Amino acid sequence: MIAQATANQSPIATKKPSGLRPRLMPIDDACAYSGFGRTKLYEELGNGNIIACKHGRRTLINLDSIDRFIESLPTATFKAPK
Repeated sequence: MIAQATANQSPIATKKPSGLRPRLMPIDDACAYSGFGRTKLYEELGNGNIIACKHGRRTLINLDSIDRFIESLPTATFKAPK
């Protein structure tokens, strides 16, 4: 199903399959998605733990790489209060 296009959009640009999430996100959206600040996200990009690609001037973050990185983090352990 193709959504109704506005005057500035083509019908193809508005077509979004339901139930799918984007594979790439801009930096600010990736920070919100992951819960990391910009500095931490850039640090993990530099360490190679998160993958980014360029599309023109835009830097887009691969969400699968964020998911893999989060899953690789150790589980926190806590002692019960006395």
